[in-house]
Amino acid sequence: SIPPSYVLRMYARSIEATHGSSYRGGRGIDASFKFRIRSDLLEHSLHFRSKNRPRMRRLHEQIHQRIRNGDHEASVAYDQEYERSEEEVIQESRIIITTCSSACSHGAIYQRVGSTSVRRVRFATVIIDEAAQATEPDIVLPSLLADDRVVLVGDHKQLGPVVRESNLCREYLNALETPMLERLDRSPDAMLPRTMLETQYRMHGSIRNFPSTRFYDARLKDDEGIQVARPPLAIWPVVGDHVVFVDCAHPHKFASVLNIGYGKSRARELEESSTSLLNKGEAKVIASACRRLLSKAQCAPNQIAVLTPYRAQQEEIQKTLRTACGNVAGDDIAVGTVYSLQGSERDYILISFVRSVTEVSSIMAADKHASAAGDITVKGKADEATRQMCETHLGIV
Repeated sequence: SIPPSYVLRMYARSIEATHGSSYRGGRGIDASFKFRIRSDLLEHSLHFRSKNRPRMRRLHEQIHQRIRNGDHEASVAYDQEYERSEEEVIQESRIIITTCSSACSHGAIYQRVGSTSVRRVRFATVIIDEAAQATEPDIVLPSLLADDRVVLVGDHKQLGPVVRESNLCREYLNALETPMLERLDRSPDAMLPRTMLETQYRMHGSIRNFPSTRFYDARLKDDEGIQVARPPLAIWPVVGDHVVFVDCAHPHKFASVLNIGYGKSRARELEESSTSLLNKGEAKVIASACRRLLSKAQCAPNQIAVLTPYRAQQEEIQKTLRTACGNVAGDDIAVGTVYSLQGSERDYILISFVRSVTEVSSIMAADKHASAAGDITVKGKADEATRQMCETHLGIV
C-alpha cells in the first residue's frame, strides 16, 4: 500500500560509483568496490533516481564529454546540480533505507562546510534493524538524525557485534562487543518502553523448546501455521523429536588456517593463524549424517547447512563432505559459521561444536586416537594443576 516513490535506498558513494553514478564530489571515488545491486531494487536507489531526472539527463548530455576530458569547471557544475537533484529525491521520499555508516557519512545527508558537517535532511524517526549486532557508536551516531524518536530492533541474546580491530585495550574491546540493547536491558535506570515478539514461524516446537527455555523464560510460542516435514528415522530415531545430539567422543586439536587481509598498501596479504581448532571425528559424523540425508531422506544438498565455530573445522568438514558425498553435493551443502550463514534458511541444520570435551580429556583421549595425521599423544596421567587449568574450557555436546 506504500507508493514505490516513497521508499528510497541510499548506498555508499563507492557502491554508487560502480553502478553508474557520475558524481565525483570534487575528488576521486574508489569505484573498484565489488557489490551487486539486485536489478529489481536499482530503480529505488538514490543515485538511479538522481541521475535520471530530466534535468540531470539534459545536463549530462551537454557536458559529459567535457568532464571526461578533465574539465574541472564542468565537473563542479555537474556535482552541484547532482546534489540539488539528490536533495529533491530525498524530500519526495518518506522512507530512506541505508546502513548506519552511510547514515553518518553520505553527502546527501551531511554536507561539509569548512571543518564541520551540516545536516541537510531531518528525520522524525530513525529505526535501526539488527541493533544487537552493531557496536554502540554505530547505534548512537545515526540516532542523532532523529528529531522525535529512535526505535531499536534486535535481540541481544543472539549474535552480537564483531569487532575486527585486535589492538584495543580489553576494557574498550568489551564495551564495543557489548550490544547497546544488552546494556539497556541490564540497566534498572533505563526505563525505556520495550516489547518482545513471542511467536516464531520457522521451526518445529522441539527445536524451539531449548532456546525458549534457556534464553527467553519459556515465552516463545509456535505459530499454528508451521508445517514441518517428518525427519528421517535414520538420523532422528524418536518420532516427534526434531533434535538429536551425537557424542562422537573424539578429541579436538589445534590447526592452522590462512587469513586473507589487506595491508597499508591495500594489497592482499596472507596471514597464518594457529589458534583454530578441528575435530576429525565430528567431521566424519557430519559427513555420515549428510550422506544419510541425501540417500534416505531424498533431500537436495542445498537443503542442508553445517555450522561450526572454527575455520579449521569448516575446511575439514568441506574436505570430508567432498570425499563422502561427491564433489558436486559436497560443494552444494552450505558449510560455515553462524555469522556467515546468518539470514539463510535450510531444512536441515547440523552443528559441529568441535570442543566436545575438556582440554584434559582431549589430551588424555588423544593417546587412543593418535594417528599419522598428527593427533596429540600424551603418555601417563595429566597432573592436577593441568586439570584445574583446563577444566573451565568444557564445551557443548
